[in-house]
Amino acid sequence: MYYIIKLFHCSLLDATDGNATSLPDGLSSPPGVVKVYSLQPEGMAENITSLEAFPLNEALGMKETDTISNLSICTWFSLRLRTSQPTLFSYACSRLETNCFVLCLCDDGISVVLVAVGTGRIDKAVPVRIEPLQWYHMCLVLEEQGEKTGQIKLFFNGVERHRFSAVRALPFNGSLFLGQEQDAFRGGFVEEQAFVGRLAGLTISTEALTSEQVKRLASCSERLSDAGNVQLMEHGNVSKSHLDVCSEVSESQLLLIPILVENDAESASFCRMLRMNPALPKSEAENARFTKVLLANKLPCRDTKYMTNAMAWLNNEELPGNLSQEELEFLKNHYKTTSESKGMRLIDNGLWMRGSAVAACPLCTGKPEATIFMLGLCEGEAGQPQEYMTFYPRLGASGSLLLVSSMGITIEKLDEWTMRHEPSGVAMATTSLRRSPFGSMLWSVKDTLDFCSSARKANESVVITLSNCTMDEFTCGDGLCIPFRDRCSNTYECSDMTDEENCQKNYSSLMPPPQRPFLLNITVSLTKVASVDIVSQNLEVRLEWHLEWYDERRQYHNLADDPMRNVFNQLEGLWIPALVIDNEESLHGRDTPLTYVTVVKQGTPIRAGNDYLYSGKDNRLKHSIKSSYYITCNFNLQNYPFDRQTCTITFNISNLAGYPVKLQGSLKDQGSGRGLTEYVLSNTSLALGSKGGVVFVRLQRKPTYHLVSTYIPVLLLDVIGYGTLFISADDFQDRGTMSLTTLLVLVSLYSDTATSLPKTSYLKLIDFWFIFSISFLSAIIAFHLATNRAAASPKAKAVVPLGVPPVPVTLKWWSTERVFKMAQFVYALAFLLFQILYWSYTLQLPYH
Repeated sequence: MYYIIKLFHCSLLDATDGNATSLPDGLSSPPGVVKVYSLQPEGMAENITSLEAFPLNEALGMKETDTISNLSICTWFSLRLRTSQPTLFSYACSRLETNCFVLCLCDDGISVVLVAVGTGRIDKAVPVRIEPLQWYHMCLVLEEQGEKTGQIKLFFNGVERHRFSAVRALPFNGSLFLGQEQDAFRGGFVEEQAFVGRLAGLTISTEALTSEQVKRLASCSERLSDAGNVQLMEHGNVSKSHLDVCSEVSESQLLLIPILVENDAESASFCRMLRMNPALPKSEAENARFTKVLLANKLPCRDTKYMTNAMAWLNNEELPGNLSQEELEFLKNHYKTTSESKGMRLIDNGLWMRGSAVAACPLCTGKPEATIFMLGLCEGEAGQPQEYMTFYPRLGASGSLLLVSSMGITIEKLDEWTMRHEPSGVAMATTSLRRSPFGSMLWSVKDTLDFCSSARKANESVVITLSNCTMDEFTCGDGLCIPFRDRCSNTYECSDMTDEENCQKNYSSLMPPPQRPFLLNITVSLTKVASVDIVSQNLEVRLEWHLEWYDERRQYHNLADDPMRNVFNQLEGLWIPALVIDNEESLHGRDTPLTYVTVVKQGTPIRAGNDYLYSGKDNRLKHSIKSSYYITCNFNLQNYPFDRQTCTITFNISNLAGYPVKLQGSLKDQGSGRGLTEYVLSNTSLALGSKGGVVFVRLQRKPTYHLVSTYIPVLLLDVIGYGTLFISADDFQDRGTMSLTTLLVLVSLYSDTATSLPKTSYLKLIDFWFIFSISFLSAIIAFHLATNRAAASPKAKAVVPLGVPPVPVTLKWWSTERVFKMAQFVYALAFLLFQILYWSYTLQLPYH
């Protein structure tokens, strides 16, 4: 056997000079920079375009009967159009055996076909994902393992993907073609097997490359030395260029979406839809690069309402980590302060601007790795859309978004969003909408070519959906993806509410309308406070509840302007908010509530025959409830009879539990406090929460009644009792009788007042008033008893001789007159001090 140990490398050499690729300035190509051959650059498959390595055996000094046991063939490739069986290369051993070695791209990945001398056929498909206009590195290695056996290893992007047994020897005296399969020796090409795309960096070695060598080739960290005289002969439509393939593969790309969006959050969502990040230049060089892309897309990125310059949104989220000092300084000079970074835009003159009113284009960085699915271009059975077409985001000529498919269809923003078949140049569909192409929107179909089994009519309007949603997800109108289980779930998950469209068949009176959060307006009218019972602590009120909401699941016929003419006669089958009072034991209905539901005419109707149809989305429902209630309040009587009381009615909507709800409303007081004798209605208010609310009724007691019936009589009794201090000291019987009678009357009045009040564990303000008065009169009576006892002593009772003037009665320790004057002063002072303290506290209490 003839062994070739010489290593050679074919870097896609020109057929004219046979020399290795070099850069235009004569310098040697650095790693990664290679000559690129574009096969069918216009994207139209032909049956002649190919590259032929010829004559391969002569270049290696081999005879026609020679075989080879070790072989490595590697190349970069980028597919533009997927034909039925795109062939990367094929090797024909002879005119009798044309499929010795074939490597093609099948639907599921890469297919390897190998036929060796004296053996059968090996046909193996290795699953890999191949997207259009994306560079991939492929390497096939044939390696001997013994005298009669060998193995084939397939590497994809530097990683071994499959290994299978093979014969050791392979005839190596035929022809090698890139881009076509040889159904005949050096010919037999068909369009269905043509490779349409780019090939670069071809490496052919007569040795079995190791895994490390293949990895280094795929990462462009090493290039094999050139050897041999293998030339590539061009056939058909082939163009050549130079490209640093590895840089294109590894470097972050800058992509602009040519649509105006209102805020940076929306811009960031578009970037993430493409699996990219919002852009943020970190140096003057990057800033200039970003500005260049913006200038190339000036027209679609200019908000003509405010600016003549084009603008693009920058990353207004957290600054990236691991920034160098120079990058931090650059961002500091542009941001000024990090807290002011919100709303930052790049202007087409390279400056940055902050503001909230001007729209700008999303600008994204990273690798656009999203997969975009299209549905709706073709019509299937029973009018249903056919299966998905797959698109991939790529950079357009100006750095703007370009969606490409392996079938040669592209979607790009020209004057309007245009779907084009690139090989033929035919515009298949257009849309005049100036928003993002993602989501569902109306397109005008021009020509479906041969992609649809049933052709659309010319200029037919069709809803086409573009999104990165999977088959298990529903695409919202704006492109957002939600799980399909949330479709028609009676809950809005899409921001544009498209997930609940065409779901009226799912209407249920047990479920609220689908908008989330559900908006419910509550108006409470307090029409009357009928009575206040302080002993049982009950408040009788009359309330009117009005609950208003929209239910777009419903449709109404021929509404009248007066809502009372739009009353529902049958409430069965209609969803109504269930108003429940939380403290049902404390709130008891006095009468049967009056309840009814009306429709308030608001929206514009649609004429349907002899009827006008009104959408539930624009015409609101109104549920009214009128009823009287007893409210049990926990009165606080510490400041009685100058007290203020707050009674509450706590309610909730029981059939909204588990749903996001937004409540709004108001409370109306319709003169409810008129007619109350003992109280005035201070104020009323309504507090709303997430599922219910509280009605507050605040009462202020009128003090006039108690001033007349209690305070003035007690004050007069205190004055009468105090007046006994001015009766003669000798007239003890009159003093004692008067003061004692006054005390008994006061105690009786206190008893009657206490009986009319509920029992409490604390003293009320009126209790202090009575306790002082009782203590005050009791002290006066004690004084009278003490002075009388002192006057009854033996010295005071001495017999006066007849005819001698009587001597005034004196006490043991002082004169009687002086003692009484002192008592008059002390009791008056105590009474005055109490009055000052009591009324000072009372007058500072809040009262309206």
